[in-house]
Amino acid sequence: VECFVGGDDKVADLSESLSNKQRKEITQFSKKINPKGYKKLRPHMVLFDDILLLDDSELQFVLSDLNLEQLATALVGVDQNLFAKVTDNLTKGARDMVGQYLELKSQSSSESHIENAQDAIIKLLRKLDAQGKIKLSDKLKTA
Repeated sequence: VECFVGGDDKVADLSESLSNKQRKEITQFSKKINPKGYKKLRPHMVLFDDILLLDDSELQFVLSDLNLEQLATALVGVDQNLFAKVTDNLTKGARDMVGQYLELKSQSSSESHIENAQDAIIKLLRKLDAQGKIKLSDKLKTA
């Protein structure tokens, strides 16, 4: 990919224009077809599931910056391990609010709303990583 688009910076820029679903499909395809290329591509493809790579203190820092309604929307239909990691790192009050939002919105949230919420959280992850407040890019290099 980097040969076609012009290096790591261009791959990162391209990745930012894709949805979480598209990034996930590309990384899964790349991992199957070209594991060596996957290793080079993966650090530039931040996925919503990468929240699992954060340690608890980093995740708590991220969660403190999030709108709980947006977080609840992003959590609709996610893997149980990811859901548990996120909710375990919320305060009791925040956990209760997210639970209430999920009860109200889980049936009415469209796939595009869920994707938009996840993409907004990914954007925050990238920002905090670029600022050095979390170390996600280091963890993606070994993922």
